Amino acid sequence: MGKVRILPLELVAKIAAGEVIERPFSVVKELVENALDASAKKIVVQLEEGGKRSIIVRDDGEGMSPEDAELALLHHATSKIRSEEDLEKILTYGFRGEALPSIASVSKLTLITKAEGYEGVSLYVEGGKLLSKRTVGAPRGTSVFVQELFFNLPVRRKFLKSTKTELDACIEALVRLAIPKPEVFFELSHEGKELLLLPPTSPKERILLLFGKDLEGKLLEVQAEKGYLKLEGWIGKELYRGNTRGIYFFVNNRFVREKGGLQILNEIYSDLIPRGTYPFVILNLKVPPEEVDVNVHPTKIEVRFLEPEKIYSFIKDTLKGLLRKGVSSFESEKFEPLSFPLEDNFKVIGQLKEGFLLVENANGLLIFDQHALNERILYERGKKKRFDSNPLLFPLIVELEEEEIKEISALKEFLEELGFQFESFGPKSLWVKSIPSFLKVEEVKEVLQEIGSLQEGILEMKLEEILKLFACKGARKFNESLPQEEILALLKEWDALGRPKTCPHGRPLLWEISEKELLKYFRRPS
Repeated sequence: MGKVRILPLELVAKIAAGEVIERPFSVVKELVENALDASAKKIVVQLEEGGKRSIIVRDDGEGMSPEDAELALLHHATSKIRSEEDLEKILTYGFRGEALPSIASVSKLTLITKAEGYEGVSLYVEGGKLLSKRTVGAPRGTSVFVQELFFNLPVRRKFLKSTKTELDACIEALVRLAIPKPEVFFELSHEGKELLLLPPTSPKERILLLFGKDLEGKLLEVQAEKGYLKLEGWIGKELYRGNTRGIYFFVNNRFVREKGGLQILNEIYSDLIPRGTYPFVILNLKVPPEEVDVNVHPTKIEVRFLEPEKIYSFIKDTLKGLLRKGVSSFESEKFEPLSFPLEDNFKVIGQLKEGFLLVENANGLLIFDQHALNERILYERGKKKRFDSNPLLFPLIVELEEEEIKEISALKEFLEELGFQFESFGPKSLWVKSIPSFLKVEEVKEVLQEIGSLQEGILEMKLEEILKLFACKGARKFNESLPQEEILALLKEWDALGRPKTCPHGRPLLWEISEKELLKYFRRPS
């Protein structure tokens, strides 16, 4: 008998899975990509033990029929391509039909899915073997439950890193997918704790949510087009770090590692940042799919361009020109005095340390605490029930203590006047449909907890505390850059309120320095 043998299908599946599924990061990446390809607008990822114990990915995408769901668990079954020619027109994340069966072959996987016009179906697969299939009630979309990853590959399981390391990698996987898709809602939690909450927003706001508001005013927007090439994104002129974790390069929304692009960045930034460091760069190159081969690596992390020199030259010229100009599209012209219509002799000078507003008038200088000023304005709006309501595209389920739910429910009428709309969702949950327009989605639970924990007392005092809480949460914070038009709007509203001098808590909101005081301090004749 010869030595060469055909491997059993089960072993072939495990070997193939090893190329695509390396760790929990890979599972999160592949399942979220599938959700995006299914036109999902909301994607929720839940992890336990950094994904080593379980990974759940839910989406509200198109879902699958029972027949398609079973086919999707077979290797090389895909809805993305039909022929060899389709390989030249790929714009979806997936196309090989490998992700789901690869995950299923090395885990205990439950797939629940429902497409429009079909019944929901639940399939349970263990180590690549379909053990059950049943009809279930389910909303449109897909939920994938992955448990005990590599349970049948003990050596591979031993090589998994610590919970923190695997969790960090899973978060990074979601960040890479969330950057080019600001219109999609993403949520990631670990063992019940919410770590990422990214509501649909603008590309700029998505970047600030992910990497910090302190980047505002420090980035240059990239917008360039030449022939069939288009480049979008954000770059920092003098932002850098000691590794390449701040470099995000996308081709048609797909995160890739591009050696040629990295060489260009090293060359361009050589005189701008310290040697041995790397810039903060987010670039999304849009090219016709026939100009790029995405099928060169098992995980699709690498691509090959048909005309690499043309593309590299375009990127290099675009970034060089932008860095020479050096004008951030995040910044307003905030140091040019602006005529202020409150009085003919008022001028807005600008912001100081992103926390104070400087205004000149006939008597001298007014220095406003921007948070206290905005807080007082929001407080007065609340007293007149003038908060706008922001309907949520996807209602939130907020889990609270039973006593907190009772307290909030007792104040429901008042809270609805301030912009909230919610219903009870069991004894320990609220179904929140609308929130005050100034409130961020990620702040909703914290605000409701604070309302729910108000001490028993006179109703009017509770309502006053809620107004102060709302005003504080909604007000502009320190270290936030304000454009001229927003400063102007705040001061107009302050003037309409009769120019109050304190915030709702009694702290001063402005400091007036007269011309006489300035002359005296600098020992100038008056």
